[in-house]
Amino acid sequence: MRRRASGLRQPAWLAGSASYRQLVLLLIATFLMGGSTRFDVMSLITLRPLSVLLLASGCWTLRRDQWRSAPFLCGMAAATVALILLHLVPLPPAVWQALPNRATITALDQAAGLGAIWRPLSMAPTLTWNALFALAVPLAVLVHGLQMSRDELRRIMMLTLGAGAFSVLLGIMQTLSDADAGLYLYRLSSRGTAVGLFANRNHQAVFLATLLPMLALLTTGRDTLARHRGRTLFLLFAAVAVLMVMLLLLGSRAGLVCGVIGLLSVAALAGARVRGMRERPRWISAAIIAGFLIIAVLIVVAIASGQAASVRHALDSSSEDDLRFLVWPVAWHAMLAMLPWGSGIGSYQPVFQMVEPAAMLRSTYSNHAHSDWLEVVMTGGVPAAALLLAAIGGYGYAVVLAWQRRRLPGAPLAWTGLVIAMLCAIGSAADYPLRAPIMSALFVLSCLWARTGLDRDSSRDDEGSHRRAESPNDLRA
Repeated sequence: MRRRASGLRQPAWLAGSASYRQLVLLLIATFLMGGSTRFDVMSLITLRPLSVLLLASGCWTLRRDQWRSAPFLCGMAAATVALILLHLVPLPPAVWQALPNRATITALDQAAGLGAIWRPLSMAPTLTWNALFALAVPLAVLVHGLQMSRDELRRIMMLTLGAGAFSVLLGIMQTLSDADAGLYLYRLSSRGTAVGLFANRNHQAVFLATLLPMLALLTTGRDTLARHRGRTLFLLFAAVAVLMVMLLLLGSRAGLVCGVIGLLSVAALAGARVRGMRERPRWISAAIIAGFLIIAVLIVVAIASGQAASVRHALDSSSEDDLRFLVWPVAWHAMLAMLPWGSGIGSYQPVFQMVEPAAMLRSTYSNHAHSDWLEVVMTGGVPAAALLLAAIGGYGYAVVLAWQRRRLPGAPLAWTGLVIAMLCAIGSAADYPLRAPIMSALFVLSCLWARTGLDRDSSRDDEGSHRRAESPNDLRA
């Protein structure tokens, strides 16, 4: 008789490679501590050192063939880090003073008798260092994700959906309780709204919208539909209905737009998966149509009852109630004035205060431009704009490739990743969701899902054989 193995058994959801387990640890910590965009929240004292350690661990185990399999993602990551580091290199006084819009600081140096000082290109070096450390979370996700199989990446999506469900439940509890009941994870939060794991309702809204294509992918698999058709479709439509109602109640324009696009992606992904079934009962198509009609009725009822805060907010054309419409023209002129090199990555807040018109002065301040597309170019200049254009070009190429390889087994995963990346980009047009560690990690995950889904060698990723060395000489110490 064999002896029963002693010790605790590893949970099934943790079974996998070392990179998978480390990424699960990082994501759990990020979901619990990475919902704010501020650099002075106490949770970063734990999250950032952990992410740096896991980044170092991932870089140590990353093989050459793994990072060479994703040249665009690794190249964009390296270029982003290099740009931030260049903004921190001290420049000779004559060179620095010749940069655009440095006259005010130069005059202050002369008035204070500081003499010639070597300064970095950034006008706020401390905030630029913060931007560099903020990259630890997404970079750690990238280096570990490149070492994982397709099955492990799909399980990471399940973890993300679980975090989304928890965020929804927490948000419901926040709205039903007092604003000071201690259910908000951050001191500076959108009190009175269902922010969930986040500090900002707009970021929660974009996050919930990204859950929609994930639901469509994970609930419409061929095996799932073949075994549990009724329960699967009921779960899909119930979850989609809850998410859409939450988006309507959050009061976010960007969230509403992303939610509508996410809902369309659910219809497209679910419809494509159902049409691909060999044996498809007639009632499935009718159930899908009926489910979306029910969701549409719920949305109409929410709007008619006056509870859809995002719709009311979108229809309100008063710019006095929305600071971003006042900020954008000023930030646009500041961006043009700072070209070609920008004011320094992360330097928006102090630089905007230097150019802020007296008519805009009030008890609050503009912490961001509420349009990351605009702010990135303002602070990063032409090099940052070139990176944005490269990202757009890479995304367009991935979309074309996904269409050409739409019959591959991983095509649905690739389309899911592409839709999530698009939702993040749309949300960034009117806000700054990717500055929250949760959303930056999710964006990198979406890129990894798109990449692994487009891999022609599906069996390699599904079985994880690319992680097994062919001989003992291939193993690394």
